[in-house]
Amino acid sequence: MTKRFSDLLASEWEYGLKESPTFASHLGDKRYNDRWPDVLAKKLQANSKTKNLSVLNHGIGGNHLLTDGLGPSALARVDRDILAQTGVRYVIVLEGVNDLGKISREGEAAKAEHDALVRQMIEAYEQIILRAHAHGIKVYGATILPYVGSDYYHPAPANEADRIAVNQWIREPGHFDAVIDFDKLTADPAHPDRLLPAYDSGDHLHPGGYKAMGEGVDLSADEVRFSHAGGRENCGQSDVESPRRHSRPSDYDDDAASDAEDEDYR
Repeated sequence: MTKRFSDLLASEWEYGLKESPTFASHLGDKRYNDRWPDVLAKKLQANSKTKNLSVLNHGIGGNHLLTDGLGPSALARVDRDILAQTGVRYVIVLEGVNDLGKISREGEAAKAEHDALVRQMIEAYEQIILRAHAHGIKVYGATILPYVGSDYYHPAPANEADRIAVNQWIREPGHFDAVIDFDKLTADPAHPDRLLPAYDSGDHLHPGGYKAMGEGVDLSADEVRFSHAGGRENCGQSDVESPRRHSRPSDYDDDAASDAEDEDYR
């Protein structure tokens, strides 16, 4: 009897879990829905003030902010994944590490290329913010996690300088409506260009601290709010996550494409 495609995917997943703990840690275990958007959704549902909010997980593994690759770029997905969705009130944007890493993966790039990349990434964030605000949607910017030590991207000091520059812009007032500082949450205080070992999946690129990330949302305010620098926050390398209202308070969705990343990408 021919196996269903879903059964084949399930068998591949089980094989991956057995053969590669890293595979499991940075994709999240689908059996338990433990990716950070899953953790965020559960936290929203557990709070009486926010249980009428759901989370649409539109993160794509290996996605880029600027260019197409594993799926269309985040910039190209704004209409489909944000504006076309029903009842979206907030968007969480966690995108950029693959753009930063790709520029010099095959060899060092000139300073002018690094400067241009930072400028283009900031312009892309500005476009997302502008388009979302035009539809009354608040946009929360997530800082890019550290990835020095990654054997895939081999980031040099110039790459880290780009990440710092982009994160500085994300944190500055007047850009995003609020900031989710994944960088501060997951970075090793002694080596801020690297993931804290407790939050490192093992490849120094993909985080393993999804529970802490998802539980970092501040639900104490009358309106859903996300903590600023130093707070613990909800991905994606995404990724575009869209908390939205439902007609029935207990409902919530998770539109599959994993917010966590593929093994070779974040």
